[in-house]
Amino acid sequence: MAVPEDGGLHGIARDVIERRHAATEQDALRRIATLAAEGVQPAELFAVVAEEIARVIEVPLVRVVRYEADESVTQCALFSAEGSSTPFHSRLSLEGTNVLRLVRDTSKAARIDDYSGLEGEIAESARSSWIRSAVGSPIVVAGRPWGAVVASSPEQLPNGTEQRLADFTDLLATVIENAESREALSRLAEEQAALRRVATLVARGAPSQDVFTAVTEELGQLVPVNQAAMSRYDADNMFTTLAIWSKGVPAFPVGGREIPGGNNVMSIVLRTGRPARLNVYSDASGPIGVAAREAGYRSSVGTPIIVEGRLWGVMTAASTREEPLPADTEARLASFTELVATAIANAESRSGLARLADLTAMHTFPDDGAAATIAGWSAAGPMLPIGTRLPLDGDSVAARIFRTGAHARLDAYVDVEGETADVARDLRLRSTVGAPILVDGRLWGALIAATRGLDPFPEDAERRIAAFTELVATAISNTQANEAIARLADEQAALRRVATLVAQGVRPAEVFSTVSNEIARLVGSAAAVLKFEDSAAIVVVGVSNGFDIAIGSSWEFEDGMASAEAYRTGRSSRVDAMDRSSAPGFAAATVRRLGILSTVASPIIVEGRLWGAMTVSSSDELLPLDAEERLERFTELVAIAIANADRKAELAASRRRIVAASDEARGRIERDLHDGTQQRLVSLDLAVRAAEADLPPDSPARSKLSQIATELGDASTELQELSRGIHPAILSQGGLGPALRTLARRSAIRVELDVTADTRPPAAIEVAAYYVTSEALTNAAKHARASRIDVSLAPRDGMLLLSIRDDGVGGADPVHGSGLVGLTDRVEALGGSIRVRSRPGEGTQILVELPLEPEISETRKG
Repeated sequence: MAVPEDGGLHGIARDVIERRHAATEQDALRRIATLAAEGVQPAELFAVVAEEIARVIEVPLVRVVRYEADESVTQCALFSAEGSSTPFHSRLSLEGTNVLRLVRDTSKAARIDDYSGLEGEIAESARSSWIRSAVGSPIVVAGRPWGAVVASSPEQLPNGTEQRLADFTDLLATVIENAESREALSRLAEEQAALRRVATLVARGAPSQDVFTAVTEELGQLVPVNQAAMSRYDADNMFTTLAIWSKGVPAFPVGGREIPGGNNVMSIVLRTGRPARLNVYSDASGPIGVAAREAGYRSSVGTPIIVEGRLWGVMTAASTREEPLPADTEARLASFTELVATAIANAESRSGLARLADLTAMHTFPDDGAAATIAGWSAAGPMLPIGTRLPLDGDSVAARIFRTGAHARLDAYVDVEGETADVARDLRLRSTVGAPILVDGRLWGALIAATRGLDPFPEDAERRIAAFTELVATAISNTQANEAIARLADEQAALRRVATLVAQGVRPAEVFSTVSNEIARLVGSAAAVLKFEDSAAIVVVGVSNGFDIAIGSSWEFEDGMASAEAYRTGRSSRVDAMDRSSAPGFAAATVRRLGILSTVASPIIVEGRLWGAMTVSSSDELLPLDAEERLERFTELVAIAIANADRKAELAASRRRIVAASDEARGRIERDLHDGTQQRLVSLDLAVRAAEADLPPDSPARSKLSQIATELGDASTELQELSRGIHPAILSQGGLGPALRTLARRSAIRVELDVTADTRPPAAIEVAAYYVTSEALTNAAKHARASRIDVSLAPRDGMLLLSIRDDGVGGADPVHGSGLVGLTDRVEALGGSIRVRSRPGEGTQILVELPLEPEISETRKG
């Protein structure tokens, strides 16, 4: 093993320090990722991140900040080695020249190494704190600079600090994005539940006042406001308060009537017919504005209630907080006002339409060119059975709605041809009207009413039925939204489970198995993780439960394979319903055997290189259209797991090389001492003894030579003991068993030795076991006050198990002062582990496991 040219052991020491720094940084990132995966609150995580950065990068001051819209930042976390008087969540202005402004303006890392002469609050604060150098890295969330992390020091920060910070800010960005997604998901779920409760009241035909009360209460509890109210605009140009929810005494009592006018949201909505907002009430005017200001309101939002094209009333929300209401408050109010408008329109038109129609039916429009009946009602006589399918290629109300997406009517079926017209005549229908059901902007189906009387429907029948279709569309949209929310929540939970495994650094094989099972459950029926071996072959490294493909199996790329297309393009690919009945090749035969109908593959990109792909398949139906997007979210986690394993393997290999180089250097020194210096001392001793023998017994020179010879003998003995400590010759010559017996004989405490190893392990394993035992015996003699030490050594399941137990006082700290800290690197570099058990009064036991075979990174196996 070659020793580094630039300094021998000094180069090795420098490399050890650099590798140890890298390992420390990875440990810190892993701790943060574990907390994030466990779902801790962002504020707590920010504080941990600041402290970890300060410890890893060795700086006295670290801030985590969030950018605000008013040219300022909010301090989310601060770590100061000397403490700080800056309050949590304090604001700092971005005016002047400073690292935070540079980071925000460029979305890139930035540094300032001299704050003297710079202007602004942050620069002045840096000078007063004796800060000379500061480096900032952006926290980029959804493509925008959300905030930044800044490390500051009185000394100039070294080059490379920007990149080290970026590792932490990248992780923070993921955490923040996930937290915002979870918050939005939770808020959406609460809002959908509230809308569903109100929609249920509307659908049941509940009295309007009950709906009004329910809406204001749901809104008040859902949006961060102090008051929510609903008012009607009356014919005498006054507002009447119909319902109110308030945390305190309401500004406008139920039944109260207010005169519009001036600068306030209710009057603005009346003038414009559009949503309105006031973020400050200092200039509010008019009776309504004055009353709101006296009630302590600082911001408010109003949304019009439009019933069949006319302004019917207004819904308002007001807050006493200093910060304005959130930007999406108008949109959230609008969701409720639409339900209110539907309830009012239904109350006005329900009875009239019920008197006119003899039959109603609801159709949905699937993709097969037919209208499917999913609900129906008839006052008397026959009706359309549920499940009836009517073609859309002829002339009918349903066909017209399908083609135009607009209202339609037919006042007679006498001269109309086609299957649908025949059905209408069989049902004795004379006049038919219908309205489209639009769900999330697309044509979902139609609601149709028909009469058997001689008189056609009145001219406003389409408008009346449209009021019901809006309610139906809301119900369908809510149902679909609920399904989407449940699916997203399930997916987020699955992602958290996989992220937790990745953060804990578990073996990639376990990650592959878990992520395959999660994807198969969420998206399809089977999933697999594939590794690209070369330009023409793939190997299966993980499969979902029940997927009849063996891990380790491999095959060549074939035409029509989704994974082959992912390899070729580096993008997600899909294969649906491909005819493989006669296709040659192992992959085609596997698809036929498993009955796979649809497959999606997403590439796994590890640190910029194409590593493999993840596939999900279905044998029942085509995979959903968003399967690629959903799969990609999991492949990102798989890529992180693989990269972590690779880095861990590379670090372990580097540590093994360093340990081997160190051992080689120690062995060479021991040999040089034995073969060189020690032999010279022996030769000098013999020469002195010979000279002593030539002198008369009473000669003064003879006594001096005798003293010199004795000292030379002592020096030779000391040098021999020193060389044994550097690298014991008996370990190289006789093996671990004799070397341990030698240590036992030299021990000041009685040692009972039990060695059952039949064959010699690799040299690096022998050296590690020897030095751990030597250090443990030394520690016991110094600190344990023990009377006996038991040492056992035995192979088991491919590992060499070493146990050193004493009957001393216990209470040893395995981290501080144990002498084993340096040996931990040696053991872990070989893929082993050290555990220390030392309860007070129960003695101390050191358990060491060392692999009998060299460790190989799983991600590099075929």
